[in-house]
Formats: sequence, C-alpha cells, structure tokens
Amino acid sequence: MNAVRRRHSLGAFASTTLWVAIFFLAVGCMYHEERARPYRTASTEPGIAPLPATFAGDLPCADCSGQRLTLTLRPGGMFLSRQTYVGVTAGKDEHFFELGRWVVSENRSRLILQSGPESPRQFAIKDANRLSLLGTDAQEIRSQLNYDLTRSERVDLIDDTMPLRGMFSYLADAASFTECRTGMRFPVAQEKGYLALERAYLAARRTPGEPLLVTFDGRLTSRPVGEGEALKDAAVVERFDRVWSGETCARQAFSRASLTNTYWRPVELAGKPVVVEGGQREPHLMLVPGENKLRGFAGCNQFLGRYDVKENSLRFTGMATTRMFCEGVMEQEQAFLSVLEGTASHKIVGEALDLYDANGKLLARFESRYLK
Repeated sequence: MNAVRRRHSLGAFASTTLWVAIFFLAVGCMYHEERARPYRTASTEPGIAPLPATFAGDLPCADCSGQRLTLTLRPGGMFLSRQTYVGVTAGKDEHFFELGRWVVSENRSRLILQSGPESPRQFAIKDANRLSLLGTDAQEIRSQLNYDLTRSERVDLIDDTMPLRGMFSYLADAASFTECRTGMRFPVAQEKGYLALERAYLAARRTPGEPLLVTFDGRLTSRPVGEGEALKDAAVVERFDRVWSGETCARQAFSRASLTNTYWRPVELAGKPVVVEGGQREPHLMLVPGENKLRGFAGCNQFLGRYDVKENSLRFTGMATTRMFCEGVMEQEQAFLSVLEGTASHKIVGEALDLYDANGKLLARFESRYLK
C-alpha cells in the first residue's frame, strides 16, 4: 500500500504546469481572509470574460437519458457546478453539486477546476462563449457526441443546498465560515439552522473567536451583508450537522475513517493493484449521507447511484455512468464498476475500506483521503 501511496501522491498534477500546482497547493494550505466579491464585479480574464459566467450543456450518459452540466465561474477564482443525471431512479433526476477553485492555464487555452483531493477537471477554452470537456489526459475527446458547454444568457448562482465543510468562528456578534475546498471566507446569515450551529460552537470553543471545523447542509448565496451594503456571498445554514473539535480542513485525524463523506480511492480491485499513470485522474468514490447518494470516478467516466447500508451490509443500486472512452484504462474501470455491482458487505479498519460479495469474498480494498 505504501508503494501505491507514493505512486499517487504527486502524479495527479503531472499534466499541469508548475505554477498551477503551486496555485492549488497554496489554496489547500492557507485559509486566507478573502471576502467573497460582489457578483457583478468585472473580470478581464482573457478568453472567458466577462465574469461571473454560467456555461451549460447536455453531455452523454451511458445509463441515463442525459447528463446536464451547469458550471458557474465567479470572480475571485471560485466555481460551483450542478450535475443533473436525467431519469435515473424511477424516472427521477439526480442532482450532484461541486465547488472549488478555477484557474486558466498559462497559455490561456484551458480552464482548470480543482475540488477536493482528486486531480483537476479541464476544459478547452474554444472562445468566450464555449468550453469543451477534455479527457482525463487533458486531451481533446474525439467523438461525435457533445462535450461542449455554452455560455448562458443569465448567470445561475447555483445556490442549491449542498454539504458544506469549513472553519467557523464567532466573535462580537459576527459569524464567519471559511470553506475548506476553496479557502474562501463568507459571512454567515443568522437564520434557519444558524442558531443550532452557534450554540454547538459556543459550547465547544476554548477561546473567543477560535476557528472550529463544522459541517452542515447549506447554501452559498447572494444577499445584503449589513445595512446599505451591496450584495455579497454569504453562507446559509439549512441543517446543522456537527462541530469537529480539534480538527482542521487539512485532515480530520480519526482513528477510524467514516464510510460517508470520505474520499475513498481503490488500491486493489479483484486481487490486482490499481495503477494510475502520471497525469491521469485517480478512481474514487464517495458516499453522501442524507439521501444515500453515491458518486465517483471510475478512471475514465464519472458515475452515480445510491447506496443502502445497515450495520456491515452495503449495496449499491441505480448506477449510471457517462460515455467516454479512454485508452488503456477501460479494463480497470470495468473491474471497478463490477466490484460496486457485486458488493454485499463492507468492513472499515482504520483508514482502509474492504468490500465483500455475498459469499464473503474480498472484492476490493480502498484507502481514505478526507476532503480539503
């Protein structure tokens, strides 16, 4: 497993330039005091100006009617996306949300999105009104199917409710939230689930204003902050989860990983080690609590579904995947998806997750990485 760790540690960033790697490393290590900027702040970023901007398109989906991807780029380097898988479960749509940092490549030809520990997703900047999804090797996808996103006439703020994680502090009747994946700081609206968050924070803090890691379902939306002020981003707590005393965004130091809300990457599938070449995105899965949703990346295609867990039993259902072809990884991807289809139970030992079939045979082993 140590060899696998060493092979993956820096390989995901090999295809990007050094300055891009430094940019994202700085974001992951610092939680700066940047306030979210007004939505209508002008941007002169070549190729994608003006900002904010929303790009949307219908992308291929192998196991559903279609995948609608909506991507909003905000000034200051933050993005939000909504992936809607159409007609997956009993004809219903499934929605997944993502946020993180965006940057334009040094030669202004690519848009690079970074969210969590996985390697970036990249788009070719065709012109100011069109982006084209690139493959896992950052190369153009040669297909007659559509992989383009076009600029929308209106900006979609994507202020839907989603799981949020970051450092919360409260001092002098002012509350702030620094989101883990972007490092951006937001004032917190004192409404809805906020009171439960404040009470838990005050009971857990050791000193006034001490930042503590919190998790909650909430929204990053636009509203006046203070009387007479312009519209600015703010965090709204819809449902408070918990305070993680003694933890930080960098890593939750658990002696035993949690099945849900953990980034699980496979290290062994059907008895074979998982190999990820330099510059490729690593396969992974995440189990999102609340609505029991499963999402992940199989090595070439993204997938989603649902999970049912009771004690040690675990089953994945309603699987849907995108329709990309990637040279050299399809066999490993199929093994990954087959493991999920055959899973009947699981066991977590420390930072490792083992999946078993109905006969108790080990199908796969994963190791955990917490979202940053």
